[in-house]
Amino acid sequence: MKNINSEITISEFKKHCLSLIEAIKDTNTSLTITKRKNPIAKVIPITHKIEPKSFFGSMKGTITIQDDIVNFTTQSEWEVNNDE
Repeated sequence: MKNINSEITISEFKKHCLSLIEAIKDTNTSLTITKRKNPIAKVIPITHKIEPKSFFGSMKGTITIQDDIVNFTTQSEWEVNNDE
């Protein structure tokens, strides 16, 4: 499908879907899909490359430390029975 129109019926889009998508990508044009002459969808190429985000450092700023995490004790939170 070298010649790509700006509008196409949904039945024609179904028949030639993969070649139409390749043509949209190659020519950097958009395509409007119609059903009974009413536009229902628009296919557009992605013009920018999406960079994957690194997992390292993705949680930065989401946690706050309230107390000392190295020298801590939970002794005050436990009941101790010293009646032996």
